[in-house]
Amino acid sequence: MAVDSSGYVYVIDQSNYQIIKYASDGTFIRRWGSQGSGDGQFDNVQGIAIDSSGNIYTSEVNNSRVQVFAPASTYTLTATNAGTGSGTVTANSGTLSWSGNTGTASYTSGTSVTLTAAAASGSTFSAWTGCDSTSGATCTVAMSANKSVTATFTLSQTAYYTLSVTKSGTGSGTVTISPSGISCGSTCSTSYASGTSVTLTAATASGSTFSSWSGCASTSGVACTVAMSANKSVTVTFTSSGSSDYTLAAAAINSIYSQYASWFGTASGSVTTATDANGGTYYVQWYTNGGALVAWSDGYMYLYYGGSWYSLGTSWKTSSDYTAASTMINTIYSQYSTYLGTKSGGVTSGTTTGGTYYVQWFTNGMALIAYTDGYMYYWDGTNVYSMGIKWK
Repeated sequence: MAVDSSGYVYVIDQSNYQIIKYASDGTFIRRWGSQGSGDGQFDNVQGIAIDSSGNIYTSEVNNSRVQVFAPASTYTLTATNAGTGSGTVTANSGTLSWSGNTGTASYTSGTSVTLTAAAASGSTFSAWTGCDSTSGATCTVAMSANKSVTATFTLSQTAYYTLSVTKSGTGSGTVTISPSGISCGSTCSTSYASGTSVTLTAATASGSTFSSWSGCASTSGVACTVAMSANKSVTVTFTSSGSSDYTLAAAAINSIYSQYASWFGTASGSVTTATDANGGTYYVQWYTNGGALVAWSDGYMYLYYGGSWYSLGTSWKTSSDYTAASTMINTIYSQYSTYLGTKSGGVTSGTTTGGTYYVQWFTNGMALIAYTDGYMYYWDGTNVYSMGIKWK
């Protein structure tokens, strides 16, 4: 037995009059020789050695000679997956290194390699090309030169895969998917035929910014592209840009509208932005009764109706639950100020095991309460009564 500088092991096979080459892990590489006295034949080999150049020396008793064999050449085997379907190709020796649909491996001259094709689900194996011989899904190649073989797979049925979309982050927005054109809520999913290229487009809501996509094959700005070759999941992240004036104004407008929707009628479009004579920005929502709720540039809410302006006495320019609670308290107070009397200070907050509540006291001992359950209550000095109105 002898070992070359690359770790290959050469063994004398006396029974078959051959020399056998193995990889260091025991994988068979090649064999050569037969009984006789001709070149490359053997008869009672007693010794084998390898020099630093890789030349192989054998000594034979019956032929009374030493033979020298030059190092075997190395050739590349290239295997390609083709066709409308998909599958895998494996070799019985060596390891194919894959890049996309092409795999390569190197073999010593004379090595016989058997390749086996296995179709993926929804596909069938069709044919081999470039082989020395084939048998069903197997292909045999003798590595006497660089060789290329191709395994063709055919799609036997249309495979469908599910695309799942999730929205995350502190902000909000929508996702439109093409083809199909559906618009997602917090999550959505839809199925596509294998090979379909899907484009998802993110659109931010007011007060939010687009942050990123994950799970895409490629991205370009707010667009994400996915190739449906398997079930895929993508996530879009929106980030809150803070409580913008638009967001606060719209929240105040919608809070008031929710209490008097039957009087205002249907909203005409959405909240729009305009600029007053002094350059200040205000926000307005028109309704089908001809009226409008206006978040004016001075930070207060107004009603416009019948050509006249009415101050609602509520502020819209601060954020958080305190603002929502104060807005609702002041809205109710503006309708019942004669009964409730004079305010005693401003809106204050307190806490219970359920969270934070907000209260406006009046000099007559009464109070309006925005409680932790999100509803409004009235204290008459003795008892608490639910008003059936939500403040958040």
